[in-house]
Amino acid sequence: MAQDIHERASSSHIQYQTLRDQFRYSDVMFRFQRMLSMQAQACQKLSRAILLREPYQHDAHFERAFMHLDAALERVRAGGASDEQLNALGYLLNNLRAIDAQLATIESVQTTAPAGSNTETLLADDRLGGLSDIWLRLQRNMSPESALFRHAVRMSLVLCAGYAFIQFTGLQHGYWILLTSLFVCQPNYSATRHRLALRIIGTLVGVAIGLPVLLLVPSVEGQLLLIVLTGVLFFAFRNVQYAHATMFITLLVLLCFNLLGEGF
Repeated sequence: MAQDIHERASSSHIQYQTLRDQFRYSDVMFRFQRMLSMQAQACQKLSRAILLREPYQHDAHFERAFMHLDAALERVRAGGASDEQLNALGYLLNNLRAIDAQLATIESVQTTAPAGSNTETLLADDRLGGLSDIWLRLQRNMSPESALFRHAVRMSLVLCAGYAFIQFTGLQHGYWILLTSLFVCQPNYSATRHRLALRIIGTLVGVAIGLPVLLLVPSVEGQLLLIVLTGVLFFAFRNVQYAHATMFITLLVLLCFNLLGEGF
């Protein structure tokens, strides 16, 4: 749930600087800022309730704040805003409503929890307990509300699009498109964007280092040694420094292609 709230709060459907300039003399951006501030305070209140083992109570003022926000959007719509602007504001509103619904759900779950339950003191058991447990987890995640379901749909669409592009263009080494998509895509937008930036930086640095290495180490023995070294370093940095890991795997690929006769 925390990951989904972070994904919705940090999502960007348009350049917010542009929206601020376009609605400088409207109260709609203030209403959005006010709502985000209230939800940030609610998250802090929730974290404190979890820390102190106290029940969380959702602020009743959210409903009135959403009413003011809806009224501000109606004034913007009546003022003749473009469809692109209205769609961007609508996406923002939907994300804020989804966050509010999740925060309100936490309170309802606490209310329906059995009295005297000590489940909050127990660690979650991730092991499967039989067919009923498997079916329960499938039901829980076979919904657009599940972050795992949305990530699976995104990955399926990305891989299908990549495979179609490979078939259409006839790329000889098109499998790298599928591998890059698999490694870069993450369950949320901000993590994917960060991973993509690290991937680009690591690839460029790897190519910049690999080209001189191919010229300075022309022997097969030396390149085989470098392949082993870069392979070990890739697995060592894969979960720690993704940019470094990308650089090492790029070096490994360049060396392998060179030994196969597809380099210098």
